[in-house]
Amino acid sequence: MQKIFHWRVFLLFAIACIFPVMAQPSMGQRAPADSPGAMTSMVLVANLENGDATVTLHIYNASGTEVHSTTKVIAGKGAATFNVPSSVGAGFSGSAIVDADRKIHALVLDANANNAARELYEGTLEPNTIVSFPVFRHLGSDAQKSVITIQNMNPSANAALTFHYYNSNGTEAAGSPLAPVNVAPFSSAQFDSQTLFGANIFTYSARVESDQNIAGAAQVLFEQDTAALRGLTANDEGTAHVLNWIERKVKQTSGKIKSWSEIFVHNRGDETTHVTLTYFKTDGSVKTSHAADIAPNGFQTFSTKNLGGLSNKFAGYARVTQTKQEPLVVEWLEVNGVGKQFFGFNGIPVNAAASAWVCADARRVTNAPTQYTKFKVANMGNGAANVRVELRKASNGNVLATANYALDAGMQLTVDLSNTAFSAAGGNYKGLAIIKATNGKALVVNARTSFGKDGATGYSCAALP
Repeated sequence: MQKIFHWRVFLLFAIACIFPVMAQPSMGQRAPADSPGAMTSMVLVANLENGDATVTLHIYNASGTEVHSTTKVIAGKGAATFNVPSSVGAGFSGSAIVDADRKIHALVLDANANNAARELYEGTLEPNTIVSFPVFRHLGSDAQKSVITIQNMNPSANAALTFHYYNSNGTEAAGSPLAPVNVAPFSSAQFDSQTLFGANIFTYSARVESDQNIAGAAQVLFEQDTAALRGLTANDEGTAHVLNWIERKVKQTSGKIKSWSEIFVHNRGDETTHVTLTYFKTDGSVKTSHAADIAPNGFQTFSTKNLGGLSNKFAGYARVTQTKQEPLVVEWLEVNGVGKQFFGFNGIPVNAAASAWVCADARRVTNAPTQYTKFKVANMGNGAANVRVELRKASNGNVLATANYALDAGMQLTVDLSNTAFSAAGGNYKGLAIIKATNGKALVVNARTSFGKDGATGYSCAALP
């Protein structure tokens, strides 16, 4: 008899629910630099295998007490949505574990009442005793802050958490490390930049160390939207990374910079290394680059906002390389519409490129408010890739729509689900996409979904096993 693999994903969801309910501006919009108000979480789970998966969501409060659990059967290559029930209470903030007897990919989607603020991030598959956050910043107000949440993954032992925050040169910032925080099994602790630093303005990198395995997530607020990022562990380290969604857009009439990328590279190694960020156009040609030395525990911010070597309407990807072989971790934030839409990604190590990817949140909703997912597909292989995109029905995993593309080595492709090529999926499609190189070439895939003209989400798809 075949042994069924037990798959467990750890989620620090509902991190946004720490915010009080606030009066919302009219017309369904939030004023600039306004707190998002109360947010509600849902968990999206994709079954990566062909057979049915029995999947259980366990929800824990901040003290580690299980307050809810529910089980669903997900068809092979299908997906399911788990909602956080109202029974957990208003203002709930906690975490979750997803257990399955098949390999799965899990995402957390948070949204406020009018969807002006939306965020999405990936669950942690392999916890670690060290979790890193290349960006931990505070822009001087409760609506422009960062919140890091850490969960103790040991079911029977307390975890002692030590929170470090570093200057860009790798030295510990004033007040770091904080006094250790003791957390019970499956309980969670939060590190809120507003509580810690008040009106101060700073950008640090952060690291949480523990004597037990932990998982983490961060929320970053900026202007009119929020972004969420999974905490990074040793599995996310690499000597080179791909950043598969880089932009710079300047309004022609006024010269105002509307959209840009902010990249944060953190050195988890023991030696200073010279890091180069190279920007590639969609045809694979180099547009420009910039570089910096990064000390151990240090970080460097690379922004496209005022990078003169890029055009006023740049869209492409970037690669992080270095002169040494130090373990780097990378995150980046995307600012669209001067902060009206805000989302983030984790950098993917070059050696993690794969021939097939699953994207657990794919949407094609044609009625207002429209929801369209776009995928960026970069070919990291040595030859041309034959790329196939499949939209699968969530309930049974059946293929509803397909499209095929030729993608030369080093090139990047944008797949837009608003395109009529995917009309067979219908006008109210919410499911999962499988994107693969049928000839085995190595790809990297990222996704972004807009919600009308309001909040947007972005995430890295998962390599199919």
